[in-house]
Amino acid sequence: MKRFYLGLNRDQKGMFWLVTISVVVFLALIPLYFFGLDKGYQYPNGWWLGSFVELFAYFTLIYFTNRLTDQKSGNHTGLMILNALVRPLCYLVVLVISAICTFRPAWFGGFDMFGFWTAFAALLPMPIVVLCTHFMKKEPVKDSDEASCL
Repeated sequence: MKRFYLGLNRDQKGMFWLVTISVVVFLALIPLYFFGLDKGYQYPNGWWLGSFVELFAYFTLIYFTNRLTDQKSGNHTGLMILNALVRPLCYLVVLVISAICTFRPAWFGGFDMFGFWTAFAALLPMPIVVLCTHFMKKEPVKDSDEASCL
């Protein structure tokens, strides 16, 4: 497993950690399907919905970033606008759907499958994972790098 992880690039490491966090928390929430409160199924379903959108958002973040930084293609205006709208729109849809399911299920005809708080919590790990995998390097500083900083 260590060899597999070390063979991943930083984008793949981020996806690895996001999938790992999503699966571990979902597995921890599975007992709520059977032993939860009155609507215990909302919590794992909300986590599942938020995690799915978070993984999609991370994938689109990496895809759009790679496309925008690609030197081969020319004008990126449309791609930049799409990049700026896709993830916030996905987050908004998840939060609105889960909020209606949690607080006003009558608006969906009694459909109450997704919990707002777990869907919200599932959207939170991506900034932390990106910070840890993309901006924190554990590589030793070379002598030539230290000389160039002086």
